[in-house]
Amino acid sequence: MTAPDRESRPLRDERMAANEALFREVNERIFDATAALADWPWGGASSAIDFVCECGHAECFEQIPLTREAGACCGPARARLGPTP
Repeated sequence: MTAPDRESRPLRDERMAANEALFREVNERIFDATAALADWPWGGASSAIDFVCECGHAECFEQIPLTREAGACCGPARARLGPTP
């Protein structure tokens, strides 16, 4: 690892952490926004909702379909999603 790589690593890590927090917030808003649909016949708890990957990579726009039930199982972070393989 060269000196410039070592110096830029903290900035890259900081940027990734900020991206992860942003995507986590997006998923929480998606979860909250779909709450009203949960009681509708076509938007029930078994319907898949597209959450966004929270890996933090700026070029990742992976959408991960989960039911509200699966998104809710993760506690306070609710739809916390990590890197996809």
